[in-house]
Amino acid sequence: MNGAKILGLHNLHQRLLDQLHHGEKGDNHTQPALAGGKQRDKGYELASRELFQHLGHTLARGQRLTLDMVALEHVGAPQFETFFRCCANMLARDGAMLVHTIGRMGSPGRTDAFTDKWIFPGGYIPALSETLAASEKVRLIASDVETLRVHYARTIREWYARCIANRASIEALMDARFYLLWTFYLAGAATAFEHGGMCNYQIQFIRDRNALPLTVFALMVPLRKHADSDARCRDATRSHASIG
Repeated sequence: MNGAKILGLHNLHQRLLDQLHHGEKGDNHTQPALAGGKQRDKGYELASRELFQHLGHTLARGQRLTLDMVALEHVGAPQFETFFRCCANMLARDGAMLVHTIGRMGSPGRTDAFTDKWIFPGGYIPALSETLAASEKVRLIASDVETLRVHYARTIREWYARCIANRASIEALMDARFYLLWTFYLAGAATAFEHGGMCNYQIQFIRDRNALPLTVFALMVPLRKHADSDARCRDATRSHASIG
């Protein structure tokens, strides 16, 4: 999109939290992840609430804005309506927004006790139904939904393998308990994505039904041209290497 502004969730968090706290680097409220245990979790929860309460006031409105919002699972179901309301307020009439999140297949549920206590305190993996229900209240149009069924399992398997290969380094940096907790979590998470109820959802939202081309094929044409160009470059490089 020409003139579009793309904001990742991490950068959006930092930008808004810096504004909320007048750019005071090092404050526990602006860097909640640096605090430990319950203090960290409470700090992050407070910062997240402030973030979404002030979201619509900290960025200019009326611009052509594309939002790439990753990690919806860290927003929390109680904040879904506020989250989508703020996004709808920021999104230009002809803009588009992508929500990428770990999701649960089937109906809403709850976070397992182990993950909630040791890995992602306060995190919640949403079902597609509750995500769309929250967006419908602000009349966002879910123009495209894709379910990535097994992709993330491969990513997690790679993380697991790298943890195993770097056990000594991880234990030296953290401790043996940290290593065991996370390898146990990664093994279970991979299994959940391969055989259980976990997946990834990518949901495209718009405000105006005419904001995007009628079919995805129109969007794929420039991508195909770019891919063809890359392929020609790779072929030329291989040809040159074989000659040399």
